[in-house]
Amino acid sequence: MYSLTAIHLLSLLLLCDSQMMGPPGTIILDAMGPCENNPGGDVEFNLNLQTIDSKGGKLLSVNVSTKVPIDDTVTYFANLLKWDDNGWTTVTTHSANFCADVMKFAPRVWKLVKEHSVPEIPARCSLEPGDYKVDNLRAATSDFNLPVMPYGKVKIDISLSRGGKLLACFYFDGVSQKPTRHF
Repeated sequence: MYSLTAIHLLSLLLLCDSQMMGPPGTIILDAMGPCENNPGGDVEFNLNLQTIDSKGGKLLSVNVSTKVPIDDTVTYFANLLKWDDNGWTTVTTHSANFCADVMKFAPRVWKLVKEHSVPEIPARCSLEPGDYKVDNLRAATSDFNLPVMPYGKVKIDISLSRGGKLLACFYFDGVSQKPTRHF
């Protein structure tokens, strides 16, 4: 007779969980924009997605208008959600210093933004008050330092704050796919 041990159960759980979450593959963005609770005013984002191929590839263009510096005094709260049978369910949340985490988790994305921005932004995360335009940015999941990602329909809400005051809130949603295996 065969009995399940703790090792077998753990392996089964990991196998099942790998169907729902794992290494980042491709994320095809479907929509983005301001959150419902976006206060507007101090920091404004005008986001636009342009489809460029039949596989769902997109180019991102954004206009940023900020009356306050975006620097080490700005924090963010990210809420990562996944669509399931009951609607949107939170997978994880994270709150930290915005610029520190941009340089930790997305330095290649910041470099791409710098290369596509007018006026050009600094090499390290910070923005002085002003108007900035980024056109035709294409980033891949490989441009982010993310160890895992849920698979399926996902959404991330990002709120920027300074001293407890909400400056801006925006979201991205799309479909996260497993990495393709090359044999």
